[in-house]
Amino acid sequence: RFLFKIKYDYMTPNQVQRAFRHFFGLCPDDSDIRNLSHLTPGDFVVAKRKAEILGISDLAPIVDLLRAEMNVKKDAKKTNKIGF
Repeated sequence: RFLFKIKYDYMTPNQVQRAFRHFFGLCPDDSDIRNLSHLTPGDFVVAKRKAEILGISDLAPIVDLLRAEMNVKKDAKKTNKIGF
C-alpha cells in the first residue's frame, strides 16, 4: 500500500487559461473555453504537438484539438472497468 495518497484532479478554468498562455501563447476569453473540462496538462502537451505538426496556431482549431482529447476520456468512461 501507498503511505501517501495524492489526488490529481482536472484543471480549473483558471489553470486552463494559464495553460493556453504557457503552451500556445494565447489568452482566450472565458467564452472561448467555457465548455472545456476534464483537461490535464498532458492534454495540452498532446494538443501542442498535434498543432505543431499540423501547422495550427489559431485559437479555434486548438480548442478543437483539446475538445478531442476531452472526448476520448468521455468515451473511455463508457467501457467496462477491470480493477480492484
